[in-house]
Amino acid sequence: QGSLCPPHITPRPNPSMMRGSVLFLALALLPAPCAGTVVAQQKSKKSLRPANAAAKPVEEMVTPLKFNQRLLVCNAYPSKSPVVVKRDEKEMLADENNPIAYRECRYLDSRMQTHDRLDLSLRDMEMHGTFEVGELPNSDAVLLLVLQKREG
Repeated sequence: QGSLCPPHITPRPNPSMMRGSVLFLALALLPAPCAGTVVAQQKSKKSLRPANAAAKPVEEMVTPLKFNQRLLVCNAYPSKSPVVVKRDEKEMLADENNPIAYRECRYLDSRMQTHDRLDLSLRDMEMHGTFEVGELPNSDAVLLLVLQKREG
């Protein structure tokens, strides 16, 4: 086969002080596809896992990072008409029955993604605007969106 890994990269027995460090060094220096080969070859001998531990697929060992990113919408538009918020023209985040009143802020339950569109409109008026989500931070964050009247 066209493998990049040599067939047998198994650390030779060394003094007990060196055995762990040699195995660690060998695993650290191998390219990613080769690391699995060394672990698989070591199973018949001594391995880093206890013998009774169930082998897990790689997909189960790596969990994707999920950040706590919350959307906070504030209505600073001076009007008796409350704000209705819709995501991507289909998901109501603050609907007709539960709109956001003037001088009110509310956390909305929705997982924002890059390029999501938030449509904001005043319930009893022909006033609306659209906000598109840009790049999201790679950390926990509060995403603040304030609806306010423009001067001019």
